[in-house]
Amino acid sequence: MARTFTVEYVELIHDELLALFWPGVEPVSARDYRNTALIDSALTAPFQRFDGRLLVRGVERRAARIFHGLIANHPFANGNKRTAVLVLDHFCLLNSRYLALSVDDMHDLAVDTASYRERGTTHQQMVEKIEAILRRAVVTDSEASFRGYFRLRERLLLPPYSRDL
Repeated sequence: MARTFTVEYVELIHDELLALFWPGVEPVSARDYRNTALIDSALTAPFQRFDGRLLVRGVERRAARIFHGLIANHPFANGNKRTAVLVLDHFCLLNSRYLALSVDDMHDLAVDTASYRERGTTHQQMVEKIEAILRRAVVTDSEASFRGYFRLRERLLLPPYSRDL
């Protein structure tokens, strides 16, 4: 079963980690949230059940919904895309998966997700696009070892997240 984290953990990512990974980018203010219920909604929606059965199965599918929810719900006054990028990476790590997307690809996905409504894309179409990208870009522990993931990550993401969002 996929694991997730709390609203407080996402707040910590927003309040403390954005400045570490994106120094010099438009700063965020600690505790500057529009609505923490929107964070909770993004985190819990992928784990909803009906008749005792999970409605969303699979780490990548849940990750896509959390990422989309944090951007589309816009729970923070500033830093929603950056927070969603870090939460996506942390969610994958928490579930023994590794995100193998370049900084440019991650940037494009976050910006694309933030503007999906303006392009006339539906919620479902955007989530499916994110899922498709994550199916190709998320690797497991054994795949990471086999593919030389850690060398790949060095090449793709150092410094960790250097592109402005």
